[in-house]
Amino acid sequence: MSKIPAWAVRLRAEREERGWSRLKMAQRLVEAADDGDRIRMPTLESLVRMIRSWERGDHRPSGIYAALYRRAFGRADILDGDGGEGKAGGGAAATVLDPEMEERMLFAARRPSRIDRPVVDSLAAVLAGQRRVEDAIGSEPLVAPVRAQLDMLDGMLVDVAGRVRPPLLDVASQWAQFAGWLHAATGRHGEAGLWYERALLWASEVGNADMVATALNMKGHLAWLAGKPGPMLGLSQAAQRERGSSDGVLALAVQQEARALAIVGEADGVDRKLDQAVELTLSAAARPDDQPPWIYFFNTGMLSMQRALAYRYLGRYEAAAELLREGLSRVAPDLRHSEWVGSYVVDLALTYAAMGAVSDAVASAREAVTVASKTGSERIWSRVRGLRQRLAREWAGSPAVAELDEVIRAAADAGRADDEAPPPHGETGGADG
Repeated sequence: MSKIPAWAVRLRAEREERGWSRLKMAQRLVEAADDGDRIRMPTLESLVRMIRSWERGDHRPSGIYAALYRRAFGRADILDGDGGEGKAGGGAAATVLDPEMEERMLFAARRPSRIDRPVVDSLAAVLAGQRRVEDAIGSEPLVAPVRAQLDMLDGMLVDVAGRVRPPLLDVASQWAQFAGWLHAATGRHGEAGLWYERALLWASEVGNADMVATALNMKGHLAWLAGKPGPMLGLSQAAQRERGSSDGVLALAVQQEARALAIVGEADGVDRKLDQAVELTLSAAARPDDQPPWIYFFNTGMLSMQRALAYRYLGRYEAAAELLREGLSRVAPDLRHSEWVGSYVVDLALTYAAMGAVSDAVASAREAVTVASKTGSERIWSRVRGLRQRLAREWAGSPAVAELDEVIRAAADAGRADDEAPPPHGETGGADG
C-alpha cells in the first residue's frame, strides 16, 4: 500500500485537532469561500467525499480548494511537502481548478477577443486532469464545477470567431461530452442527454467526426440505461456511419450495437459484431496517436468486460464470468476502485448469482461495497442493494448473505460516523474512509 503523503496526514490531523467531523470541515470550507466561489462549489455531501479522498492522499487539493483549506485552518503551509502528488491523482489532478488557470478562464470569459491557442491548450489540460480525478473520486463532486466551467465556455463561444474558434469548439465539445457522462453516472439522465446534444452541436460545427460519433453513441448508452433497446441499437449504428471516426471510437459503438442485439434476441449478430470490435480495438492500439483523448480508458481488457455484458443477456453466464475476471485483472491498480470499474464488479457479482455461486457473488459484492464507500457512488450503492435483495430472496438464511449484510451495514455506519461525528479526543493520523 502506498505511503500516505505528509500533506494528507496533516489535513486529517489538523481537522481532528480542532474536533471537526468531515461534515464540519466541508462547512468550514464553504464558509471560507467568497460569494463568487461559493455558488460554484459542490454540495456538502460531495465535499465530504472529496475531503475523505484528500485525507487518503488520492490527490492533492488544488486551485480554490487549496486556498480554502489555507483560510479555514489559517495555515499557509497546510499542503506543503511530498512534491504535490498523491497516490492516484498524480500530476493530472494538479491541473484541476488550478488558481492561475481558473483566472485565465475568467479573463478569457470577460475578454473573448483575447483568447489564443495557449489558452485553448490550457483548457484541454484542465479537462484531461478532471477526467483522471473522476476516476479517483467518482462523478458527483465534479458535476457543479464542470457546469460552471461550461457556462464560461458557452459565454466565450458567443463572441469568439476566426482561427481560434475551431480549437475552442473542439475543447468545448469534449467538455460537454464529459458533463454528459458525469450527469449520466449520477442518475441525471435528462440533463446528460442535453449535454450530449450540446457536444454533438459543437462537434458538428467544427467537423470533429470522433466527437459526433461519440455523442451519438453516448445517447445510445443513455437509452441502454433507460431500458430502451430500440434507440440504443439505432444510435449505436448511427455512430458507426460517421465518416472519419477513429478505430477506437468505432469499436465502442460496435460493441454497444452487439449488446443491443443481445438484448433484442438477435444472437447470430452478437459475436460477429464483437469480433469486429476486437479488430478495431487492436487497430486502435497500434495507432494510439490517432485516437481521441477521451477514450484513454479503452483497451482489449475493457472490451472483454463489455463482451461479458452482451453474453449475460444471452444467458452465457460462465463465459461472461470468465471475461469479467479477465478484464478486471487487467485494470490498472490506480483505477481498480474507480466508479466505472465498480460497475463491472457488480456485473460480476450478478453473473455469479445467476450461476448459483452465492459465495463468489458475495465476494464480488464486498469489493463493490469498497468502491461505493471510496467514491460515494450512489449508483454503485443502489446496484449493491439490489444485488443484496436478490441474494436474500434466492438464498434466504445463507451465511454468505448474512455476511454481506454485515459488510454493507459496517460500511454505512463507518461512513456516517466518520463524516458526521467529531473524532475522539487526541486521535489523529491514519487514512480510513
